[in-house]
Amino acid sequence: MAKKQVIDAVEARLGAIWDGLPVFGPNSEGEPPSDGTPFLMVQYPISNARRVTVNARIYREEGGFRIVLNEARGFGLEKTTQRCEALANLFSDQSFDGVVCQVPSSPFIDDDNEDGNYFQTSIVVPYTFNFTGA
Repeated sequence: MAKKQVIDAVEARLGAIWDGLPVFGPNSEGEPPSDGTPFLMVQYPISNARRVTVNARIYREEGGFRIVLNEARGFGLEKTTQRCEALANLFSDQSFDGVVCQVPSSPFIDDDNEDGNYFQTSIVVPYTFNFTGA
């Protein structure tokens, strides 16, 4: 799981609402809609930390966060691809609050994108975050 500072920075950058869509982080209050209303979910599936220097307590976390876009099924890809590209641009090669983002992945599209009322796509943003030990 990502450091709390990383989670706070990413979710602050997205805000509670991004492009008119509600944003749900891990274990957040409220329930994502089930009626086809678009929304975002943010996940932090992987992170690894290591010591950067021998003589100082400086560490680097490397990981990736995943932004899952849920759109109503049956309306084509135009809005979905526009939103995925805008999300990628929000984080691509950006630094904020100590989080240094690399280039996000492109959304993967196949038959598994359909989930109930939703067509789900996601991007993964690799990042690094340096921190010191206590």
